[in-house]
Amino acid sequence: LILTFVVFSVDVGYIALSKGQLQNAVDAAALAAVQELNPNLDQDDVTTNAVEAAKEIAGLHRAGNHPEVSIDGNLGDVEFGRRTFNVQTQEYTYEWGPEAAPYNLVKVTARRTPVFNQQGDLQEDNQLPLFFGPVLGASGATLETSAIATFQPRDIMLVLDYSASMNYDSELSSIYTLGQ
Repeated sequence: LILTFVVFSVDVGYIALSKGQLQNAVDAAALAAVQELNPNLDQDDVTTNAVEAAKEIAGLHRAGNHPEVSIDGNLGDVEFGRRTFNVQTQEYTYEWGPEAAPYNLVKVTARRTPVFNQQGDLQEDNQLPLFFGPVLGASGATLETSAIATFQPRDIMLVLDYSASMNYDSELSSIYTLGQ
């Protein structure tokens, strides 16, 4: 009985560790992709650069027995969208797809799943292999994680006070002259 619990806990721990590693990879990939977004450039170029950045950063992470996380083909995808604030409902609305351009959202998804061909035959098994799962009839674990990152540009203003009129505004002695 104790051996059964130990065997079960090893596989469950390995699944949790791998899912955490996969989540770290998609978090970093989403942040890398969202940094490529620019509403002033051609959106086709922006999406190409963002997808390449996401793939590159995801490839630097490992997940379980794979030395790098891949988000190519059936193993993951990068989606683009737009987040806008609805003043009437006081909530954010999300649109996904090409009609949402210019984009300010990126969703990166990574999967460890079996890949089937058109006829339904197993083409490639990307499941996370388990140590003791095959004894119980489970050859691998299916994992899927995703992360969404948003780009919200902010206006930044730099004030250069050449007249020195604001030199002492932050001192306590000038509290009565503020706003004059």
